Amino acid sequence: MASLFKEEFNQARITKMSQELSNSWPDFNQTNFLTTATHNLEQLEMKARSNQIVDALTRCLPDDFAAAVTVLINALAVINPVHQDKNGATDEATSAGWNINQDNPHGLYGWLVMPCADYIAMHGNTVDNFALSMHALHAMTQRFTAEFAIRPFIEAQPTSAYAQLLQWTKDPCQHVRRLASEGSRPRLPWGMRLNNVIIDPAPSITLLTALKDDPSAYVRLSVANHLNDIAKDHPQLITVIAKNWLNELTPAHSPISIKHRHRLVKHACRTLIKQGEPKTLALFGFVPAHVEATLIVVQHSIQLGDTFEFTLSITNTLDHEQSLLVDYVIWHQKSNGSLSPKVFKWKQLNLAKNSNIMLSKTHSFKAVTTRVYYPGEQRVSIQINGEEYASHTFHILK
Repeated sequence: MASLFKEEFNQARITKMSQELSNSWPDFNQTNFLTTATHNLEQLEMKARSNQIVDALTRCLPDDFAAAVTVLINALAVINPVHQDKNGATDEATSAGWNINQDNPHGLYGWLVMPCADYIAMHGNTVDNFALSMHALHAMTQRFTAEFAIRPFIEAQPTSAYAQLLQWTKDPCQHVRRLASEGSRPRLPWGMRLNNVIIDPAPSITLLTALKDDPSAYVRLSVANHLNDIAKDHPQLITVIAKNWLNELTPAHSPISIKHRHRLVKHACRTLIKQGEPKTLALFGFVPAHVEATLIVVQHSIQLGDTFEFTLSITNTLDHEQSLLVDYVIWHQKSNGSLSPKVFKWKQLNLAKNSNIMLSKTHSFKAVTTRVYYPGEQRVSIQINGEEYASHTFHILK
């Protein structure tokens, strides 16, 4: 059985952290640190455990911020100075994980860096400490990530923060370049929401434009996710950016760079594609379809935990091939009796002229922690190139 996420901060690892900090600074009070950091540890969830470690760092590191930063940086693990990634770009670490130097595996890396970065955000977010804080986060993000810790700086000191992030888009380490994109996402999962960026994403667009052809797939994925965040509040803006970025491509671009750009833009537009935005769909060749679609469903009711099965018949009514993006939508019943749609990706295909295809699908209604299912009426509908073509009502039994 997989261990719980919160066990990233367990007794053994916190003890290791205490030892590494003591190695960095002999006056570090390990007893005080462990007492504070592990207090009622088993009763705490992950974020509470990390916050308690930050409290312990606050108690036990030097009161002088510059001295505290020196202790933390000197306690970090050594990384390999050069790594060749899959795309041939030279980076200091792999996208699969932070490449700790196995000749010297000691020091802090992985999740233990998270409370260290949070300490920097808590105590270094001032004008006087800005440069030193950025130096620390630059080092820490290469051993884990500073995407959460950079956000209070973006909120409190946006001009300085964005200038630093823009500089980091040119850093030789892909983890630092990714921080410029990931750390400034307006709706970063687990992270504080950046409401100013939600209102005005212009500073983000500058960063993302600088990174759109980054040699690292790890960085390009972050750019796509950031654009997808923005699309939730500024859909027309992202459609325009997507169109411009695709139109920039010429035969002078290498085939691999064209492939990477197309993949990034399509992933960035995934929410708009699911929502059936016509202008966005048209960018990828999905114009309004001319088809006949029939949804075949045998089940009219299922028990919670069962799978729901359905078949779709699609006939091309034109005398030429059509590109089709087929999704299905489950309209879940909410606690108030209304239905809430969720789009699921299904099939992308080219359907020959005057031809027919049959597609079958099963959808699980097994209970999961991320969704509550309510008994009663539900609905499944079919979306082809953004338009609804067929639907069927069914019930989940009590």
